[in-house]
Amino acid sequence: MKNYNKNVILILLDAFRGDYINKNDTPNIFKLSKKSEYISSLRPSFGFCERTEILTGKSSKETGYFTAIAYDPINSPYKDYKNSLIFFSALESIFRLQIFKKIIRRIFWEIFKNREATFYPFNIPFNDLSNLSLTEDGVNNLIENSDDSVYKKAQGVFKDATTDMSSPLKGDDKYRLNLVLDNLKNTNFQFYPIYVSRMDSIGHQYGPNSDMTRSSLKYVDKLIFDFINAAQEVDEDCVLVLCGDHGMTDVANKINLEKSLLKMKKDNNSLANFNYFLDSTIARFWFNENQEQNAKTLSKIIDNQFNKFGKSILLEDFENNDIPKSRKYGDLVFICNPGTIISPDFFNLKSDIRGMHGYKTFEESTYGFCITLSKNTTTSMQEGPLPLTYVHSIISKHLYDVSDPISNER
Repeated sequence: MKNYNKNVILILLDAFRGDYINKNDTPNIFKLSKKSEYISSLRPSFGFCERTEILTGKSSKETGYFTAIAYDPINSPYKDYKNSLIFFSALESIFRLQIFKKIIRRIFWEIFKNREATFYPFNIPFNDLSNLSLTEDGVNNLIENSDDSVYKKAQGVFKDATTDMSSPLKGDDKYRLNLVLDNLKNTNFQFYPIYVSRMDSIGHQYGPNSDMTRSSLKYVDKLIFDFINAAQEVDEDCVLVLCGDHGMTDVANKINLEKSLLKMKKDNNSLANFNYFLDSTIARFWFNENQEQNAKTLSKIIDNQFNKFGKSILLEDFENNDIPKSRKYGDLVFICNPGTIISPDFFNLKSDIRGMHGYKTFEESTYGFCITLSKNTTTSMQEGPLPLTYVHSIISKHLYDVSDPISNER
């Protein structure tokens, strides 16, 4: 018998907008929202580290996590493999067809994937990898190591159904949900985080208001409803927390920032020596010399070209723009306006992306939601938007809840 009161299952619905919940597209989740503790709007921090917010209860400003990958040469898992990076870079320059590049990067990952804190190279230039490291999934990440993390508070965490950037994702959504059902009675675990990816991938590919998105919502709605019924049959006392971690915004504009940057490097010798990283909605820049002056110069050039699509922010102004003040994220950043993306970027070379997230969170399309279900749920509704970090308090409360007297021993 387990020596704690309740299993807690977190169903993390990636990019499931709060306003997706309605009678037509998600009838089952809509009904659940009416008999649960329901938060209709959750606001994530600006950036891409929502899992840390949920699991530690701290915002990106508090954790210092902003993007998934940061400029951090000292802690880069690839810093000791520079010769290998040079080799793969040369190989890629010889075999230029995209199919060969995919094969080369897959081979690289097969070699390095089991080494500590490594991450898939995506479309990042090989020679840049030795300067980069993971943030929320790095060696000293707060999810695994902070005393505030629910990973520390729970008496055992089942990690096979969740996601992180340092290891491959197991199976599809249904497979991961079934993994939890198969292990719900395992006495080694109390907390079961599950990653459900479908709405994120569909939203990127088709846009958040497309017919494909609506049909996918119906699929996920049924999938989650069936899982909840099955989980409650296995363990009637379990607590289920459904969380949409952020929203998805329609893409209206695309800018080829890399093309302009390469031209700048060629035409302006004084600016030639800088590194950059292209996320889908954020570009980051680091200068090896005259950091402040060169950042200001590049800022003016970028704003002159792209001021209709976003704005550049100097390191000194990071905190005023909800960005942790750290050179890990640049001497300068360019942030896109909602609906604009950088294409291509270091994660995706495709130009047909129709939905994106990672924008400053001041509009409804960026919000997620939370539904909490248990045998003793008190029905309530909060419209919000509440901060995404609030989900941490919900999970923590139920991990410690002794109101249902299965056992008072801990």
